[in-house]
Amino acid sequence: MALWTDKSCQEIAAVVATKNAVLVTGLNRSPRQPEQTEPVLYALDLATGNRMWKQTLPAAPVAWGLAVDRTGQMIVTLLDGRVICFAGN
Repeated sequence: MALWTDKSCQEIAAVVATKNAVLVTGLNRSPRQPEQTEPVLYALDLATGNRMWKQTLPAAPVAWGLAVDRTGQMIVTLLDGRVICFAGN
């Protein structure tokens, strides 16, 4: 039985579960212009599935190119070769 579901991202590239959140990278496509995409990283509350925050990325994320270190820093690898690190809480 599912506790919650999420449809915030049309194309998911990576998912990481932490002690209080699920982090997701992927692409959102414009319903009227599917060739237009928004690369994103967002966090969902692990208990409720509610979105905690969303960060637009400068390029599309690589499949499975998401990691979290023990201090909560989030590392995202992008298709254009960049690696971005976001501060954790």
